[in-house]
Amino acid sequence: MKKLLTSFTVLMVISVSATVVSCAGIETRDRSKIYLSLFKSELALIPVFETQQPTTKVTETIFQNVIYDSLETNEYHGEIPSDELKFIYYDKDGISKLWTDLTWQPLASGGAKTALLWVQIIVNKNSTHFAYKTDIISITLYQTQPLVLDTITFNYEAKMLKSLPIEDMMSYFAILNPTFYFSPRHFTITKTTDHVIIKASSTSNRYRGENLINV
Repeated sequence: MKKLLTSFTVLMVISVSATVVSCAGIETRDRSKIYLSLFKSELALIPVFETQQPTTKVTETIFQNVIYDSLETNEYHGEIPSDELKFIYYDKDGISKLWTDLTWQPLASGGAKTALLWVQIIVNKNSTHFAYKTDIISITLYQTQPLVLDTITFNYEAKMLKSLPIEDMMSYFAILNPTFYFSPRHFTITKTTDHVIIKASSTSNRYRGENLINV
């Protein structure tokens, strides 16, 4: 989740590439790690990016993949490491249970989402990316498509792009566009005499297409 939004007291939708979070407060923390204790009640409306044929059901493996991906930052790429997180599932009464595959529920506005799932996410002691654990929180997944890059107006300074070396472009765009995931996992950036070309990487599940900027 982008830069770990931590101070929401009501449910807010940030963007299709962000996670909705409800938290009780802000903790002093090691910024090199994602503190799961910040998530007090919801880690909700997490996007499942459908790049190929939509999934008919959400298995436990798919679900855990989505959780790791939703916690992505520009420093942590959302890739699944070796058992950094442990997942414990509950029914609505707070009783521990085994995983049950989630079905999709069509929405009147289009698309689909899953029913609420109650889960506690615990950080294993060997984790390098996460710290602490969540309370028992509720989670909903929803289907969405990757964002098309030519529909985005990125922030930049034209004079800067003319002189900026190509190896500095990724960091430059990440600073001016903090809601996007500027890393080689999602973007490649090339430069010609007249254009800067931001293209979705083949490894990205969040973006597709390219954005052409005149310089």
